[in-house]
Amino acid sequence: MIFEEIRDLIANRTTLSVIVITMQASLKDDLNLDSFDLAELAMELEDTFEVTILDEQLVRFQTVSDIVAFIEQQSNQK
Repeated sequence: MIFEEIRDLIANRTTLSVIVITMQASLKDDLNLDSFDLAELAMELEDTFEVTILDEQLVRFQTVSDIVAFIEQQSNQK
């Protein structure tokens, strides 16, 4: 469920099909997200999942899986 929400956020923010947004997809290499895209995505993630994403955490996100794991971890701490 978390993956699907994140996938949909990325798809809505880009012209990418949900088919190419997989857990293993590289944010930079596969999805072509730049630092501006990632910053805007982080704001949407914060609003959607009611979490805080620090800049240090954001730069560690390499794949969609990294984002899912972070959101799951934050959700478990609530």
